[in-house]
Amino acid sequence: MKKINAFNRMLLLVSAILLSCGLYAQNNFYAWDMTTARPGATDGISCGNLSFTEKDITVEMWLNIPEANFTSGVTIASTRHADNAGFSLDVSTDGRLRGFFLNTSGEKLPGRTDGVFPFFFNKADVVNKWVHIAIVFSSTDNIARSYLNGEVYEDLVKSTEPYTPYEIEWIGNFRPSGSNVGALRLGYWYAASAKLYAKIADLRIWSVGRTDEQIKANYNKNLTGTYEDNPGLYINYRFYTYERGFINDANPTVTSNKGWCNPEAGWNNYYKRETLSAYPQNLAVNEQVLSWNTGAGEWEVSVFKSADDTNVFTDTITTNSITVNEIEALANNTSYYAKVRTLNNGVWSGQVTSEVFTVSKVSTGFDKIENQTKLRVNNGVLIINAEHPQTLNIYAVNGQLIRSVNVVAGENTVLNLSKGLYLVNNQKIVIR
Repeated sequence: MKKINAFNRMLLLVSAILLSCGLYAQNNFYAWDMTTARPGATDGISCGNLSFTEKDITVEMWLNIPEANFTSGVTIASTRHADNAGFSLDVSTDGRLRGFFLNTSGEKLPGRTDGVFPFFFNKADVVNKWVHIAIVFSSTDNIARSYLNGEVYEDLVKSTEPYTPYEIEWIGNFRPSGSNVGALRLGYWYAASAKLYAKIADLRIWSVGRTDEQIKANYNKNLTGTYEDNPGLYINYRFYTYERGFINDANPTVTSNKGWCNPEAGWNNYYKRETLSAYPQNLAVNEQVLSWNTGAGEWEVSVFKSADDTNVFTDTITTNSITVNEIEALANNTSYYAKVRTLNNGVWSGQVTSEVFTVSKVSTGFDKIENQTKLRVNNGVLIINAEHPQTLNIYAVNGQLIRSVNVVAGENTVLNLSKGLYLVNNQKIVIR
């Protein structure tokens, strides 16, 4: 029995390592659908305690909440169970999305006597669509700031001219008595609270205040790695697996911060998983065409020299293929590899890397202006007038080499070409 338990532990560890490296799910960007009505008063997602003692926090998530569920008291996420410690993200009585944090430094907002710093998002900005929201409350850097889709939405400061922030001292995850405020809850607060029926994705909670640049650079793609690669990352739910207790990708070998879907019985009747952005599949290069099989979205294609990994080309396209020998930045007879990722619903999938390929440009190798080479067709015969001796390559339009012709200075004729369209000296020639 001990051997079996040890083996199971090893499997768990290996699975967690693979998951943390982004290998397990091929880097799709997933969302958690909790729009189906749940029967119990406290049926939502319980996630364990936030146990970090730092007085800094960043909360980030993608949210798609229907207007019908955007009603007063609906709780999206909360640890605020007593004494106003912790935080909450909910719908306020005046119909706005609200982030709730308590400042204990003595600094108060105008018109408030309780030290609460609320952050508000207008209803029209957040309902019936996918949006990314983030709030930073940092005692270290005196930051009280919210973000929408990677951009600063609200900055709570005493003055903008000159820029004067409030002194921030977030009360944190512990009550004045020293006990933890309790488990993070998603989709409900307490028994009498209104439940959330919406979709969420890529929930992140940090024990640090993230900067404007960090939020903008990372809001629309999954992070890679764990807290070791992302300092301060305490919780990150990427929903790579569809199970009742989904893994905290910030620290996948620890089970205390898994997200548990309730009710336990028949949980999969109330929660679904969907793919917001699917990674490109079957990425391959055939006859100078890089292609993949992913139906929805647009794609960023980046090409690198295989010799030194230099990025020589990046573009975003709306078709799932690109002809590599038509990319001006790529050189003839040079080896490259490509990385492709999907943009859909405002988020990026992970990148998929192609095998190395060699570019074969449709070219004679001679400058047609410099050599003053003129082409014409007469009665199905290709006639070439060249100022200098040279070798000309005749290609089909798909890039296949049909014939190489050594020409002399003066007039040359090429016989027995089949009817069709050809490329010669970067010119199109039709044989009829």
